[in-house]
Amino acid sequence: MSDVQAFYREMNNTFKVPESLWDNIPKVSENAAVIFEPRVHPNLPFTLRNHMYYLAPYNFSLTIFHSKENERQVKEITGDRPNINFICFCEGNSTRDIYNDTLKTVEFYESIPCNRMLIFQTDSWLRNFGIDKFFDYGYIGAPHYNCEGDIMNGGLSLRNKQVCIDIIKKYNNKDAHQWEDSFFSYGCLLFFPELFPKLDSAKQFSSCWQFDERSIGVHQFWDCVVDPVKRKTLMTLHSYTFEVNS
Repeated sequence: MSDVQAFYREMNNTFKVPESLWDNIPKVSENAAVIFEPRVHPNLPFTLRNHMYYLAPYNFSLTIFHSKENERQVKEITGDRPNINFICFCEGNSTRDIYNDTLKTVEFYESIPCNRMLIFQTDSWLRNFGIDKFFDYGYIGAPHYNCEGDIMNGGLSLRNKQVCIDIIKKYNNKDAHQWEDSFFSYGCLLFFPELFPKLDSAKQFSSCWQFDERSIGVHQFWDCVVDPVKRKTLMTLHSYTFEVNS
C-alpha cells in the first residue's frame, strides 16, 4: 500500500491541468462524469483532474455530489465554475448503504441530463484516453472473476442511463442484489444481454480484482494485485503531456 500512497502524494502535487480544461467542460452533455464524495479527501484534487483530463476529448459534463463538509474543497479544486454541476446531498459523511440505495433509484439517473455516465470514486483513476471504445455497452466495469457473465465493479463504471433506468424498473425491487454493481451487472446480463460486454472488453476497460496492462482505468486494485511490476504498470499514466508552465 505504501507504493499507492506515494503515487497519490506525487500525483496530487504534480498532475495539473490547464484552466481551460475546466472552462471547456460542458454544463450538459450526452456524456456525464459523476462522483459521490462527501468527505474532505486528500486524493480528491488528483481524482477530479485526472478523470476530466482523460475525458476531455469526449465532451463529458461533470456532476459532483458533495456534502456541506467538503463543499469548500470541491469548489476550490474546480474554481466554483458555473458550468460544473454541484449537488449538496448531505451535511457530513454519508454511508455505503445510502450510496448503494441512491444509485438504484430512477430519480438519480433522471436527475442527470445525459445518455451515458461514468461513475468514479476517489480510489479510481484513468490511465489513458479511449473511453469511447466502450460507449455502446449497457454497463461496464472491471470484471470480478476471470469468467464471462459475472459481476463488474461499480467504482469506475460506464453506464447507459436508459439501460440503468429500465433495469431498476424491471427488477422492481432495489434490494435485489444488495450492492449496486451486482444489481446492474446481473440486470444488464439478464435484460440486455446484447449490451453486456465480453470478459476481454471489461478487462480492457478497468483493472480492479484482476490485472490487465491494457486497461484504461483502475479502481482499488491494490488489495488484489500484489505483484510489484503489475502494480507499477497500473500506476503508469499514458499520454499525459501538460506542463505547469505551458
